[in-house]
Amino acid sequence: FTDSTFNTADYTLTAYAQPSVATTFGQTASGNPGTALQGTYASTGGNSLGTLFVALNNGFVYDPTAQGAIISLGASLDRYFVPTFLGAPINVGSYSMRIFAQQGGNLYQAIYTFGPTNQPGGDWYTGSQSSLLASDFKLFDPANYAASGTLTGLDFAGGAITFGFAMRAAGVTDGNGNPVE
Repeated sequence: FTDSTFNTADYTLTAYAQPSVATTFGQTASGNPGTALQGTYASTGGNSLGTLFVALNNGFVYDPTAQGAIISLGASLDRYFVPTFLGAPINVGSYSMRIFAQQGGNLYQAIYTFGPTNQPGGDWYTGSQSSLLASDFKLFDPANYAASGTLTGLDFAGGAITFGFAMRAAGVTDGNGNPVE
């Protein structure tokens, strides 16, 4: 599916964060171009796991039993990140692209890192990945949302699949290049 103009009504939105973290998750008009998903978080304590914002497209479900098995997938994501620490801008450790799939009540993710490392935020970066296979997806554990997951059985020839993506606010460094927890 393609979603060049993001509309939150087309997605199921979930934010995973530690208890000390407040999140907002919604739509902004300042996308690339047009509307985009915006996730923000503020930590009142430690935030060593970051925050994971997951968006599953509920308007597009692919059913391999009716439409044919998927051979491979391609995905791209435009990402804009402006991290701050104590009100001051800080550098981005790296950008990640998480492709999500929901099948049979389970969530799966494939994770790829892209973009500049330890650079100021505030620019759009595009991450893309081609030739994604079912074996690239790992079972997602909401209790350990910062982990990559365990290898398991997303089935490109099996039951209906809902696709989406996630943004993770993590990998942030301060102005001296030190990790921010």
